[in-house]
Amino acid sequence: MNDAWCIETPTFFFQSMVIGQDILYSITSGFFDQKYIEPLDQIRQLCQKAIPEDSNINYIVVDSSKLNKSNNEARINYMKSMKNWHRKYPIKLYIAYGGNVFLRTAFRLARPLMAFQVKIAKDFTSAFSMIRDDRLGVIRKKDCRELELRTEAFGASHKDIEILMAVFGNINWQEEGIESSIKIKEDHPFYFLYQSIILVKEEFDDLFKERKQMEDALIKSEEKYRLLIENQIGLVVKFDCEGRFEFISQTYCEIFGKKESELIGQSFIPFTHEEEGKPTEKALEALYQPPHVANLEQQALTSNGWKWFSWIVTAVLNDNKEVESIIGVGLDITNRKQAEKALKESEFFFSQMFEQSTTSTCLYNLEGTIIRVNPRFCKMFGIEDKSIIEGSFNEFNNQTKTDTGNASLLRDIIDAKKTKSWVKSYDVGVAFQTTSASLSESKQKILNVYGYPIVDSDNHLKYVVLQHYDITKRKLAEKALKKANDELEKKVEERTADYKKVKEEAESANKAKSEFLSNMSHEIRTPMHQILSFSQFGVSKIHKVSLKKLLHYFSKIGIIGRQLMSLLDDLLDLSKLESGKIDYEMEAVYLNVIINDILSEFNSLIEEKGIIFVKDIKSGNSEIKCDQLKISQVVRNLIANAIKFTPRGKEVSISLETSEVRPKNNQAIPPILVKVSDQGLGIPENELETVFDKFIQSSRTKTGAGGTGLGLAICREIINAHEGKIWAENNPEEGATFSFILPTELNIN
Repeated sequence: MNDAWCIETPTFFFQSMVIGQDILYSITSGFFDQKYIEPLDQIRQLCQKAIPEDSNINYIVVDSSKLNKSNNEARINYMKSMKNWHRKYPIKLYIAYGGNVFLRTAFRLARPLMAFQVKIAKDFTSAFSMIRDDRLGVIRKKDCRELELRTEAFGASHKDIEILMAVFGNINWQEEGIESSIKIKEDHPFYFLYQSIILVKEEFDDLFKERKQMEDALIKSEEKYRLLIENQIGLVVKFDCEGRFEFISQTYCEIFGKKESELIGQSFIPFTHEEEGKPTEKALEALYQPPHVANLEQQALTSNGWKWFSWIVTAVLNDNKEVESIIGVGLDITNRKQAEKALKESEFFFSQMFEQSTTSTCLYNLEGTIIRVNPRFCKMFGIEDKSIIEGSFNEFNNQTKTDTGNASLLRDIIDAKKTKSWVKSYDVGVAFQTTSASLSESKQKILNVYGYPIVDSDNHLKYVVLQHYDITKRKLAEKALKKANDELEKKVEERTADYKKVKEEAESANKAKSEFLSNMSHEIRTPMHQILSFSQFGVSKIHKVSLKKLLHYFSKIGIIGRQLMSLLDDLLDLSKLESGKIDYEMEAVYLNVIINDILSEFNSLIEEKGIIFVKDIKSGNSEIKCDQLKISQVVRNLIANAIKFTPRGKEVSISLETSEVRPKNNQAIPPILVKVSDQGLGIPENELETVFDKFIQSSRTKTGAGGTGLGLAICREIINAHEGKIWAENNPEEGATFSFILPTELNIN
């Protein structure tokens, strides 16, 4: 015995196995339903494959002892399944055993319907005895149930026949079921016939039930069809081959403002527009050829004027395949036609706007291919024939070396379905270069690229539009404006710095003026007090002191008066120097002689302060053309300051040397350089220039007890008038050095 295959559910069980090489043995139980037929076919296929290829299942044995009653549909389809199996794999004998009387009766009634032999056995042993006898060709009459039935029927009494007829007479073949108080038991000679009648009645009941279901379905279908026609929003008509109405739906009557009685038998042609004659005729002619269906759009005159309708017309054929009548189903498409017209007008206006736009515009599909460009685009990018680029240039596959930035912008818009833009610098001559395009000369432009998505009514992205705005001039203007702003800001900063400097200078001048006035008050008042004091002494003691003492008083008055006069002379000199009204007496002098004469004036002061004075006069010609008094005033002022600010025991030095300079005429002029150095406190670095300003004194040497701050200012004016230069610098160790340089030849008018 081979492996078994089975179906097992809560309500049905089936198991099959192959015995030997040609016997299929099956056990069934439960309620057999139609849904198990296909799995049974599959199990039989598996069983067939389980035996050798040259073998075949000749015998089927079914144990139906636990099988319950099945419905009529399942039994019929099971028999069809067995017939189909028999065509592929011929069955010699189908044997069922163990079933109840009803099942045995059902098997017997199925015999005439089967293409193979069906037998009923008592049990498993008798079933396999039938197989053995079939193989041997033996017919055993004692196992034939039909002979037993005939024997039973032959021995029936007249009363038995009356009971059977009474049961038969009580059956109502027009209603479902059998209602009879008479029951026939199993020991009755007509029990089998009684069971056969019950089986036949059940078959009739199933047929009546199916017929009733079909009738109900037909009624419902007719009602649905009628409701569909009556409530159809479209139009339904039926007319003969001459175009005369045979049926009109209510909707058609309402739209055309006619009653059904007014239209039946009339032609539909008068309702159509005169321009629709030929298209209508052509559509009707098409109905006489397969597939006997035509589509038609036409205008018709309704109660509300001319309207558009879309028709599907179908020919109704008779048994001879000839057109008998025509059914038309129509729909009012006036709104659609108006929308199409509006769409065409919109497309026309869009096309005109697109083509006439002064903005460079191109339309991309979602693959990145340009499908349309306008003339402005072609002009901007130097494309003579737009057909070269439309449908052929793909931004994502752009092989040019120039990165236009369009690909990234397209990606962003496609991914986000949002409007985006950026500014990009283009070499427009190669931005969209193709092999057959005639491009203008390359020229850098700055473009503002504006991209936006085009979506359908369902918000599905369809296209992307890019627009290019040439902002080169604007960017250049912005750059120039930025440069101007930067320059203006720089000038403002410079002006602010100048203003700050002027302010500081003014404040410094004001402070210097205040200090000057304070100093001048001191410098003038002090000597005036001395003069007044000595003169008062002289007057009050004229008869009490000697002539020698009076001479001392008057000598002091003279000395102090001269000092005061010198101060006033400085003020007058500075005023004249600044106004340029001073006269210069130019003459040839030797500067070394001037220096020696001036040094002799300071010998007593040098000895008094204990200062070491060093003189370094280089050999050479020290002749110079200048105003001797003015230059002497400069040298005297520098030496006096050096002695004044050098402590006792320190050193003061003066040097003179010649060098060479070349002015604008490139003629060599040997200038003379004079340096006066001290070992005093020095000058702060930020004051090396300002010490030459009027009323200014160094912060390190300013004591508040003298000095007007005019000496160095006068020196600078004198040196500048001689076209020379004067400056100050700190010594490496201590003190400061004041230097001036003068040209040897000079002519001042």
